[in-house]
Amino acid sequence: MRSKNEHSELQRENYRELRLLEEVEHAPNVSQRRLASHLGIALGVTNVLLKSLARKGYIRIVRVKWKQWVYVLTPSGISRKVYLTLAYIDNFLDHYRRIRQLLRNDLKDLALSKEASIAIYGRTELTELAFLVLRDLGLKNISVLDSELDGEEEFLGMPVRSLDSIMPGEFSKIFVAKSSDLGKSIDELESAGIPTSDVVTLLHGSVDKLTSGNVVGRLE
Repeated sequence: MRSKNEHSELQRENYRELRLLEEVEHAPNVSQRRLASHLGIALGVTNVLLKSLARKGYIRIVRVKWKQWVYVLTPSGISRKVYLTLAYIDNFLDHYRRIRQLLRNDLKDLALSKEASIAIYGRTELTELAFLVLRDLGLKNISVLDSELDGEEEFLGMPVRSLDSIMPGEFSKIFVAKSSDLGKSIDELESAGIPTSDVVTLLHGSVDKLTSGNVVGRLE
């Protein structure tokens, strides 16, 4: 049985292989330098991957001119791409379900009233998940807030509100859906007059726990 690190490394290798097969199928005459740039890997690694795929029979490397090559997906390569695509989707959905369950457990622990007014700060994929979980828990008074607005904007079909439009005590809880630079998000909410007791950082817990250093990364 593979360890967690081995499993993660295999997933990274499979995803890299999938991306390379997709790039080659889309543009057979793509240069190795451009492939490396698109995949975010070193040129030497790209060369090794291409030779490996050719050795496995997934692509054919055809020389058309001096220092110009064409990479052709074989029937086996097409089958491999389909397999890797389905595996990637299955892995993605597994992570999606896991994160959604983590959110559900965290939000259920707050014992929020179904009549409570709730806000989600930020417009990210985590915002969408939190919105769905809150609706599953029966909450309907949900707003989306953000500090970076350019005119009237919508998210999930709802108008996005700015922080300066918030009335004191308007929301029972405000959930921060920004996974990076949490300190900045908390400072922005505090500057808008939101007490830290009303702020919850999704997948981390209350701000008090976060700032006390007792929080362990739930997804590590």
